[in-house]
Formats: sequence, structure tokens, C-alpha cells
Amino acid sequence: MSRKRKIGLGVLAVLIVFCLWYTRPRSFEELVGDGRVKSISMSASIFVFEEGLPHFDTWGVDSLEGREAVNEELEALLKSCKYRVSLRTLFQFLDGFLNDFLDIYALPKGEGEPIVHLAAVLDNDSSVFASYRGATVTLTADRRMFVKAVDKEIADKLLAYAQEVGVRSENKK
Repeated sequence: MSRKRKIGLGVLAVLIVFCLWYTRPRSFEELVGDGRVKSISMSASIFVFEEGLPHFDTWGVDSLEGREAVNEELEALLKSCKYRVSLRTLFQFLDGFLNDFLDIYALPKGEGEPIVHLAAVLDNDSSVFASYRGATVTLTADRRMFVKAVDKEIADKLLAYAQEVGVRSENKK
């Protein structure tokens, strides 16, 4: 085997090991830091048809004064899931060209698909913003990351929590 071929295979092996390491399952704390949630606000929506008209049913949850249990309950839900960081995170400068690659901001593809947006402040005064659409998540802590939730139903669990303890906004005419 020639020397150039050995070097090429070595570089390829290092690249493969790096990709496997970078996309390994990580906990919520590993992605956003290990601070505890001081305050959280979440909006969960579901796309539905009623009387032939499409609309969003939306619930809001926050941890305002007197609702501190929400912090712990949502933090436990978020920490119950592992996440795999997408290699796309390394190429954010291409976002303008790859908008359809991770279409988290587009309209839902079907009825019943939950969309969850949350913002949290940790006790170290750092902020976390996340958008969940099924297993696809855009997470912004110290930088923007595109991740896939290992628990495919995490958005459904967050929606169910919002429906249980949140306030439903009326958007019907």
C-alpha cells in the first residue's frame, strides 16, 4: 500500500471517529450547561382542522410567582431526553442555503403535529431557547445547535404537560 493511500485512510478514519464522537447522545445539561432552571416559559401549539378551517390550538406555561413547581417539572422532562447534535451545527454559515434542510419554522405537514417553543433562564444567568418539532430541535444556549432528540416523543410529552398545567389561548372567532 502506498504512503499516500495510508495517509488518506488515516485522515478518513480520524474524520469518521470525530463524526461519531460529535453526534454521540448527550444530555440536556451537556448541551446547555449544568445550571438549574430559575425561570421558564413555554408555548405549545398543535395544528388542527375544525369545521374545515385550519388553526393552531395553543397553550402557554410559565413559572411566574407561585408556580415554581413548573421549573422542576419541565426541567425533569427536558433532562429525561438525550440529544444527538447534527453535523449541520458545524456549518451554520450555510444556513441561508440550507433552510429547507431543517424546516423547523415551516407550517406543520399534518394535523396533530406539536410545535413547542421554550425559553429558560438558568441560575448562572445564562439563557436557553429551544424549538421542538417532533424529534427535531433547534437549541440556542451559548451557540445555536441543531439536534435530534433520541426520545422521538419529547415534543408530544411537552405538549401533554402544557395541556395539563398550561393556559389555553383562545384564537377562534
